[in-house]
Amino acid sequence: MPLAVLAIAVVLTALTTGVQFAWTDLALSSAVGATTRFASNVSYSGTSNVQRRGTADQVHQWQTDVASEAHVEPDDISVVAHSPGSTVEVPLEDLTVGDIVTLKVEKTISNPLYRVAAHVANAVTGVVSNDDVLDPDGIAVRATATNEVG
Repeated sequence: MPLAVLAIAVVLTALTTGVQFAWTDLALSSAVGATTRFASNVSYSGTSNVQRRGTADQVHQWQTDVASEAHVEPDDISVVAHSPGSTVEVPLEDLTVGDIVTLKVEKTISNPLYRVAAHVANAVTGVVSNDDVLDPDGIAVRATATNEVG
């Protein structure tokens, strides 16, 4: 009986963490895609040929809004723009057609069940090796999106 309870606990831990990982990955992927499209968007006002692009403040506000929906801190998001073939950053207000906007975000997911399982697994494998099998802080989920201004 105790082994059955332990087995169920392990399965629930894996299932909970797996669902949390998948949900976070989906949310981050959607967030980075939406933000890079917004940052690289050029719109024209009516019949005028004047280009209108979002300011850095507007992009950062959009980024903050999208980050909150994905349960990510805005500080965990970086938006970088550069010209093709160059590594020099371009301010978002100075983007021209063809420039590249890249957004990166990282979030560590964790839950109490995962932390307990990580500590137990690391303690058990610590007898054989000094390396941690599972990161006790959680699993890092990363998403990156790149979009060309146009």
